[in-house]
Amino acid sequence: MVVERDEALAERATEGLDALVMQGNGASPRVLREAGVKNADLLVAATTSDEANIIACLAAKAQGALRTVARIHNEDYYDPREPFTQEVLGIDFVIHTEQMATEEIMGALALPGAVNAESFANGRITVAEVILKGDAPAVGVRVQDLELPERSLVVGIVRHGEALVPRGDTVLEARDRVFLIGEKRRISGIVRAIATDTQPVREVMIFGGGRIGLRLALALEKSGVAVKVVEQDETRARYAAVQLARGLVLHDEGISRDFLLQERVDRTDAFVAVTGDDRANLLAAMYARQLGAKLTVAGISRGEFAPSRRPLASTSPSPPVARRRGHP
Repeated sequence: MVVERDEALAERATEGLDALVMQGNGASPRVLREAGVKNADLLVAATTSDEANIIACLAAKAQGALRTVARIHNEDYYDPREPFTQEVLGIDFVIHTEQMATEEIMGALALPGAVNAESFANGRITVAEVILKGDAPAVGVRVQDLELPERSLVVGIVRHGEALVPRGDTVLEARDRVFLIGEKRRISGIVRAIATDTQPVREVMIFGGGRIGLRLALALEKSGVAVKVVEQDETRARYAAVQLARGLVLHDEGISRDFLLQERVDRTDAFVAVTGDDRANLLAAMYARQLGAKLTVAGISRGEFAPSRRPLASTSPSPPVARRRGHP
């Protein structure tokens, strides 16, 4: 059952989903009652309004829904150390989109050479995905001959869109997507054994000083990385400048090739575009990559802009909100 307030979106959902779609305000106790929420095992409130999501969970739990999930943007509504969220608001699980995006980008920057990484077993085990460039040391090498650190394995290969089960005599080729598994503390060495561009990230330029951009800048600054933030809104730029202790904040109306060259993007280790505009993020990341940034990341929220790929297996219950770009 899907409840959607917008009539056009409700109609699209009806045509595209094998599900019962009801038009209405999902935060309304009456609408939830008519939708049969009292018999629901799970209610997911994922509108763009934090307040509506919180009210929907509160109303659903009061009417008998077993579990509720709320998508939250504003961190003021959610503190994992406070029991208030679950005990009073009736929210069993919170999806904090900005925090998830920040953590994913931080993981990407902490593991250069890999295009994706996911942790398991309470963070002790990591699976990393590497796209082999033509000059990668693993190209032309059999899997059994790879000099990987101990307790690490090649667990999968995707070649030309088809998943392969690696064997000892499987020869790796350029553009292969190779999946590696190992202990988190060893994963950097595992990636370095087969990939290129694995130098540590020491300087990052961030396009966008909003919730994700500022959160990311603060986290990078705390880890000792030099940060430069470019923000289009003057008021937000001033706020970000106050929050950062050492990072540089620039106010610029837009981002162009000339501006990027002026700010020496060609010498930066990583460029991250996380404004609220997917198209601007993709365009800025493309410019930065063309001009010489070693690693570029574009934050996207719309599925149609996500680069299509066929993962070996599902690795996360939540959709990634950032994509690393610039790889072959």
